Amino acid sequence: MAHSLGDGWWDVCGVEGLRRGGGFRVTVAGRAVAVFLLRDGCSVYALDANCYHAGGPLDGGSIEEMGDVLCVRCPWHSYRITLASGEGLYESIDPYDRSKPPEVKSKGVKQRCHEACVERGRVLVRLSRDGGKIASDEHATAKTQRGR
Repeated sequence: MAHSLGDGWWDVCGVEGLRRGGGFRVTVAGRAVAVFLLRDGCSVYALDANCYHAGGPLDGGSIEEMGDVLCVRCPWHSYRITLASGEGLYESIDPYDRSKPPEVKSKGVKQRCHEACVERGRVLVRLSRDGGKIASDEHATAKTQRGR
């Protein structure tokens, strides 16, 4: 259970119990957040826990590279979202020249990202409210979490 440290930071868990290369779900101030610990054991990312597209549980998604960018792949519909910026990515093909390799393209920021870090073995998260409304806001509150 997350507890407030002040200045907007929340202590969400200890790093030692987390699965490297995977995600977990936590509620921070009424908002569902997915926190991802990379395989290095010290890099963490946090974003809204439910996919902007249809509310899929991102904490159950796989971390993968798309081009040279780290993403989480939504387990429901395979939407790929960058861990660092929340952009929705896709591979574009040229329908007139199928010999060209696919290009990675951005749909823009779709998923709200939050600050995250590891300090003294603890994972800390600070919620972001910047940037106006983002598509993932629709699925982010505790009210929309029933059945997940």
